[in-house]
Amino acid sequence: MKNTIKEIILLVIATFALLVVYGVFKNYSVIKEDEQSPKQKQNNEISQPSELKNIKTFELEEDFKGYLNKVQEVASLPSGSFLVSPKVLNKGVAAMEEGAPSYAVPSVSRYSETNVQVVGIDEPDIVKTNGKEIFISQKEGIIMPFIYPGPDFEKNFVTKTIKAFPPQDMKLTSKIDENGDLLLHNNTLVIIGFDKITAFDVSNPEKPSKSWEVKMKEGSIIQTDRLYEGSLYIVSTSGIDYKKPCPIEPFLEKDIVIPCNEIYHPIDIMPTDVTFNIFKIDTQTGKVEQSASFVGDSANTVVYMSKDNMYVTYLMQNYSFEPIVEFLEVVFEGILPEKYINKIKKLNEYDISFSSKIGEVFIIIDEYTRTLSEDERLKFENDIENKVKENQDKLKDISRKLFKTSIIKLSNKDLSLVAGGQVPGTLISQFSMDEYKGKLRIATSIRENLLAIGSSESFNDLYVLDENLNIIGKVLDFGKRERIYGVRFIEDKGYIVTFREIDPFFVVDLSDPKNPQIKGELKIPGYSSYLHPITKDLILGVGKEDNKVKVSLFDVSDPSDPKEIDRYYLEEFWSDILNTHHAFLLDRDHKLFFLPGNKGGYIFSYEGDKINLKKAITQTNALRALYINDYMYIISIDKIVVIDEITFERVNELNY
Repeated sequence: MKNTIKEIILLVIATFALLVVYGVFKNYSVIKEDEQSPKQKQNNEISQPSELKNIKTFELEEDFKGYLNKVQEVASLPSGSFLVSPKVLNKGVAAMEEGAPSYAVPSVSRYSETNVQVVGIDEPDIVKTNGKEIFISQKEGIIMPFIYPGPDFEKNFVTKTIKAFPPQDMKLTSKIDENGDLLLHNNTLVIIGFDKITAFDVSNPEKPSKSWEVKMKEGSIIQTDRLYEGSLYIVSTSGIDYKKPCPIEPFLEKDIVIPCNEIYHPIDIMPTDVTFNIFKIDTQTGKVEQSASFVGDSANTVVYMSKDNMYVTYLMQNYSFEPIVEFLEVVFEGILPEKYINKIKKLNEYDISFSSKIGEVFIIIDEYTRTLSEDERLKFENDIENKVKENQDKLKDISRKLFKTSIIKLSNKDLSLVAGGQVPGTLISQFSMDEYKGKLRIATSIRENLLAIGSSESFNDLYVLDENLNIIGKVLDFGKRERIYGVRFIEDKGYIVTFREIDPFFVVDLSDPKNPQIKGELKIPGYSSYLHPITKDLILGVGKEDNKVKVSLFDVSDPSDPKEIDRYYLEEFWSDILNTHHAFLLDRDHKLFFLPGNKGGYIFSYEGDKINLKKAITQTNALRALYINDYMYIISIDKIVVIDEITFERVNELNY
């Protein structure tokens, strides 16, 4: 080992302290709220499912303040108001199915919708179409890495309406001086910014008119949203005012008040910097129909929505000192004299903060190392390294105790709490979760050596949870030394890609929820971070190898023997598909799919189970593609190119 023993111990303390302060911790909570006056809401009875025994509501503002004071004592976090930076909670890589058009359009037989995780649940994106018009939000954040479109574009963040069909008549018809992610329901176009939701009637696309608007108060930020059966589901965060944490009034010019006794919190003390507020809003009127609120940490939250439930997950770290003692006992057994180990164990009995106990550990270890000669210290360092390697299984079990993902399950119907649970490890994106026949499948990654003593390797787990979020089945410790890059669940199968130097592609049999099994594994160079089902037996993977975008076609007809039957390398270092699943387009009728790149857009065929590049469109910084009838529209920052999907000839193009 290159580090001195003092540096090693300091690294232990500093690393863990960093994880404590900036990690994500335990147990948020939520509760239904109707759009009522504060007095009416305070008179409502609050019911709590039996599955949420570790979560409760604050009764009074003083209870909230007392909880926050305990948080600061334990975690040594700074006091004061916290404002949350904008985050994209559903950012990730995975595949999705196409949905059917929401309503018929004269002279248009078919058109594509935004690629989403669950058919029928729309997700926000920068491009939407109704089969006649294309709506494009030119907003901050859509510019690809290292591409600078110029100052004029930066001054013109608007939403534009394009007459799209027929393509020969394509033209810009109107501009809306708002920008953000878009959702489209019938003739209502919803534009979601960081702190504002604005709806427009676009029945006359040449003259869009504002229908309603909801503005968040300063310190409240919209994190992610969904559109399902005419309702918007908005997940937002509000910074906590430590002087007056509740009641919460998240909106401007809207009489919605969340009293203290409708804000959930974990019984255990965990770091808290925001309240999460979830709202169900009528798309046509902007009326807030239901809400739910709970406290938590703002980092690394993941949201997944099925047709019945919404799942809000977040990392939680165990504040108990016991796992740390257990970890140190394993590493230092036979190396550190027993009297020093006993001193560390004795810290459990002290009524001091967690961070103070960590500091005492350093003092105890340093006390011992000062008694060693240089030769003894060198031996001690090497003994520690080998102890870590010899006890990997034990350290993995301890790691599972230290970092877990908490899960809150809400009913889509009224945002009432259904269940709460937890699994070890962390999620990469919303696609790490999937609900099937009432069971939740969830794939996680974790480091086995969180305290950074010796070598640090990763491993991965998969869990199956029942309706009450109790773990009923699991597959542990696959993809050793790798971490998860891509996940896709399809009915009773799971497809997981892990990566470090090669790309293990795992096929998981989930037909027996209580006994999930890895049926097959394929190792190939590079990785696939985006997985999309092409047919029942074919999975498309998009990722990278040797700094190039790579497209792979996997045959999974035999789950025990998956094969990469074809591949294609693009002369591109980046595709927006590596950033968002919304950038992918699949046209099953023509057996085509589209990938955007920095240099242009690419139309591939997968006919005959072969990947064939049919058309490359020179179009700097291609962002999205969609189809209307047999025409594919390739959209970049300021240009649309239309390609005939039968002849692959350019039909028209528009600078907008």
